[in-house]
Amino acid sequence: MGSLKINHIPLKLTLQDLWLFFWVFMQLLYIRKQWSIVLTYMSNKIKSQFLITSGVFLIVQIVLAIIAWTSSNSYLDAKSWSRWDSYHYISISTQGYGTFPCSNIEESTYDKDEICGNTAWFPGFALCIRGLNELYNAPYLWGALLSKFFHYWCLFLIVRIMNISTLNKESVIDMLIPAFSFGFIYYYAVFPMSLVLLSVFIAFYAFLKQQWWLLLPSTFVAAISYPTGPLLAHVLALTILLSYKNKGLKWRIKHAFIPLFGGGLGLLSAFFLIHIEAGSWEAFFDVQSKYRTSASHNTLMNMLGVFEGLAIKRGFRNLIQIQSIIVIIGYFFLSWQFFKKKWHQNQLYLLTYIYVSFYFLFIWSVGGNLSMYRGESLLLPYVFFIEELNRKSKIKLLTMLLLFGVTLSFYYFNGSLI
Repeated sequence: MGSLKINHIPLKLTLQDLWLFFWVFMQLLYIRKQWSIVLTYMSNKIKSQFLITSGVFLIVQIVLAIIAWTSSNSYLDAKSWSRWDSYHYISISTQGYGTFPCSNIEESTYDKDEICGNTAWFPGFALCIRGLNELYNAPYLWGALLSKFFHYWCLFLIVRIMNISTLNKESVIDMLIPAFSFGFIYYYAVFPMSLVLLSVFIAFYAFLKQQWWLLLPSTFVAAISYPTGPLLAHVLALTILLSYKNKGLKWRIKHAFIPLFGGGLGLLSAFFLIHIEAGSWEAFFDVQSKYRTSASHNTLMNMLGVFEGLAIKRGFRNLIQIQSIIVIIGYFFLSWQFFKKKWHQNQLYLLTYIYVSFYFLFIWSVGGNLSMYRGESLLLPYVFFIEELNRKSKIKLLTMLLLFGVTLSFYYFNGSLI
């Protein structure tokens, strides 16, 4: 892995930049005033949870600003947060869906008879950008802000679900782990990961609080936002069937149908919108097919293929392979502990393990040329198991996450990480 070269960026402020800073400053003052009013009606526990969430979120933003600066980018430049697939979400939000022959692209690496376009990307996140873009035309800015907004609330829900209510060393470590988890740059860049995860954590919270109606919108949003989003509905349905055995089979089937309906409706809505704008029900598959997932859907063989890659790939690609190996080892260790210690008796642990299993096994059964680190970023609910670790183990885990996450974030900003 090459050393990081720090380039100093000359400070150039235009009148527009100064106006933007002034506008942001005034908005912060207004938010502070309104927030103080809200806080008077909050319990001390919720105040502490917001404080912990805000503090951890601020730490991450400072780290990302430093990483962006070292890679000759600016944290305040909205386009710094868009790389590779980000442009597809931006184009969907501004121009809608469309396809064209790959032969139209000069020096294209695809076959001439293959189809290119943006129809391989689901519309949920792009629709959020499109809606805000109607208020003010700044799609890159909205995309960057939305990702951060969604993930802030992901962190808050993690605090709520883990019942963290006191600001101390232990709680800060517990929250820094999800904040800097695998591929954390994708939680804050112009990608739908934070939106999908927000849907996931809302569903988790609803399941634990038995607010069943919330499972419908949460699974709908997850399914319309990302190709693996519909898996959430199946995770919830299976967990409901395995839980609440005292309620009877009829009750469990009835409630398991709620997330399945939401997930199915979200998936159909995604394909319907692609069909309306691109003019074909096959548009998603026409574009997706050229990315060639693994020829073999043998999960074990795909995992073993990661070890082969270490001898072939170099630089940051090796780091990606090592991260995947650690995730694989971590999953099998988690499985061993889950069954050995009978964690299935805990509803949160049961739901979390089923979720992690679905999302972990799916990305490895598909395999191929997919960016595994994006799929690994969606494994975030694993953090609910860190309560079983002692402080020393948590610090080791956090150190490892920072090592991988900071380096991969640097490569994301310089355009190497797709």
